Amino acid sequence: MKRENSPVSEQPVPSGEDRATQLGSNHDRHNGRRGLDPSQLSVVVCTKNRPEYLGLALLGLAAQEDRPGEVVVSDAGEPATEVVDRAREATDLNIKHCCFANEGFRLAVTRNVGASNATGEWLVFIDGDIVLLPGAIGCHARHATDAFTALAGGRTMLDRELSGQVTKEAISSKAIEGMLTADEIRCLHWEHRRNRLYDLIRHRKRPHLHGHQFSLSKRLFRAVNGFDENYVGWGAEDVDFRDRIVRKGARIRSLVGFAIGIHLWHPMHSTIPEKGAPLQSQGYHDGSRLRPAFCADGVDKHIAGTGTGQRGAR
Repeated sequence: MKRENSPVSEQPVPSGEDRATQLGSNHDRHNGRRGLDPSQLSVVVCTKNRPEYLGLALLGLAAQEDRPGEVVVSDAGEPATEVVDRAREATDLNIKHCCFANEGFRLAVTRNVGASNATGEWLVFIDGDIVLLPGAIGCHARHATDAFTALAGGRTMLDRELSGQVTKEAISSKAIEGMLTADEIRCLHWEHRRNRLYDLIRHRKRPHLHGHQFSLSKRLFRAVNGFDENYVGWGAEDVDFRDRIVRKGARIRSLVGFAIGIHLWHPMHSTIPEKGAPLQSQGYHDGSRLRPAFCADGVDKHIAGTGTGQRGAR
C-alpha cells in the first residue's frame, strides 16, 4: 500500500475503536448531540458480479462494534444469492437482498435501488469491494446529528497480494486493522484535517464525497432525488451528487481517518478512461451546474415502483 508523502506532525496514532472514540468525543463536545442509535442506520452495499468480495464486505459489517439496523445488498449482476444466504446463516445481520437488471456500468442506478429499499433514517453507502474496519458504523452513527450534513468516510487501497490476506479469519479476529501502517493512518488524519479546513472556509468543491463510503440522512438523499441515473460508466456520479446536495444547503463533514474502509484490489473497469481521456459521461457532467439540485432521473421512480426491472427484495 502506497501513500503520497504529506507533511504531518508526529503524534501517537490511534487505532480501532480509539479512532472513532477520539473523533466522537471532539464532535460531541462542540456539537452537544450524540447522534443516532446504530439500529437506525441502513447500510447499502452496491455490488455486481463480485460475489467473493461481497462476502467479505458482509463479514466486515458483521464484525462491526456497532451493528446497523439493516444491510441492503443492491445487486446489479448475476444474483449472489448463495453469498447472501451464507451471510444470513453465519451472522446476525438483518440482510435485504435486492436483485435487478442493470446493463453496463451504472452505479447511480445501483445506489438508488438500494436506497429505495432501505427503511433506516440514515443511509450508509459502501461499494461491494470495501471491507469496513470495526469502528466505522459506530462512527457514522455518532455523527449522524444533522439531516443536512453528509459524512465522508476514508479508505486505504490494498494491492493484489495484500487483498489476498483479507480473509474471513482476518476480519472476524479484527486482524485487518493491522494491515494499515502508521504512515497510512497519519495520511488519512492529514486528509481529515485538510477537509475540516475546507469545511470552515466553505470550499466550493471540497471536501469530496467519494462513493466508496459515505452516509447521509434519507431526508437529504430524497431532497435531491438521489443519484442522477443519466451517468453511465465509471466516475462523476458521486461528484454530481455531492455538488447537488451542497446546492441544496448541505455540508460535508469528514470522518476520513476514523471511519475507514479497506478497498480490495481488482482489475480496473473497462469504462475507466486512460489518463487525460474524458469520462464516458463527461459531456453530460459538464452541464451539471446548469441543472437543478433535484435531478429529473433519480430515486423517486424506484420508490414508486416504476424504475429499472427489479426482481424483488428478499
